[in-house]
Amino acid sequence: MAESIQRIEMIYGKIPNIFSIGNGAKIVYEHLVSKKSKNQEKNGDIDCMILIDRKVDLITPLCT
Repeated sequence: MAESIQRIEMIYGKIPNIFSIGNGAKIVYEHLVSKKSKNQEKNGDIDCMILIDRKVDLITPLCT
């Protein structure tokens, strides 16, 4: 998941605000911060990202 977010940041620019809710989301956020490169300094089109663990929010994946 962290690698997917890094690919999104390569295309759209750095995401300045990333929030996490739940243990799984916290782990993804920590991996993302540990792998984050310093050369992505420009802010992109995405202002904010919220990572939500499925154990915290069980209903949203079922809403299609």
